[in-house]
Amino acid sequence: QRMFKYFESRIGMSFDEQQAHRTAPVIGRPALIVHDLEDRDVPWSEGERYARYWPDSRLLTTRGLGHRRVLDDEAVIASVMRFLRGETVGERAVSSPNLPFGVA
Repeated sequence: QRMFKYFESRIGMSFDEQQAHRTAPVIGRPALIVHDLEDRDVPWSEGERYARYWPDSRLLTTRGLGHRRVLDDEAVIASVMRFLRGETVGERAVSSPNLPFGVA
């Protein structure tokens, strides 16, 4: 509880205000969200959730890189560079009442 209060005071908003369904829709910029299936720090489902709620985002899923090695992985770096050049990278995450999770 103390840690949450500390981070909230540093960030200037509550954790509730930072939830994907509230923050992602208003960002207004394209994004490539890179998340590893074996991330032990933040579950992959969190990256997938942001990708679902963030308009004009793509989800690049990796395996075996964990939370930090995605930053140095040559394939990830190449994918990020392609995304920055305007190429299609990753998958478009979608949701609906009939398809709560998935990619299109």
